[in-house]
Amino acid sequence: METEIQKIKYVCRLRDGNYTEDTNSSIPEDAVQYAEMLLHSFFPEKLVRQLSLETNPEKAVLVFRTDTRQVQEFQELLQLHEFSLDS
Repeated sequence: METEIQKIKYVCRLRDGNYTEDTNSSIPEDAVQYAEMLLHSFFPEKLVRQLSLETNPEKAVLVFRTDTRQVQEFQELLQLHEFSLDS
């Protein structure tokens, strides 16, 4: 039986100059670190701060969507290149 693919959504916000990231997902613990690495490879804080300059400096929101299948593929790619979280 194939593992169920779970959706992952990170909401990155800038309010009053403070950057936060929240997720509504309950993904397996072993996938959390890789999901966060994938998110951070896009430099979300920098993007949100740029967005705030172009739109509303008081509030800016960036939504990052992925799923456990994509996170698994990302993990496999990193392993192929001999990268691990222990490195």
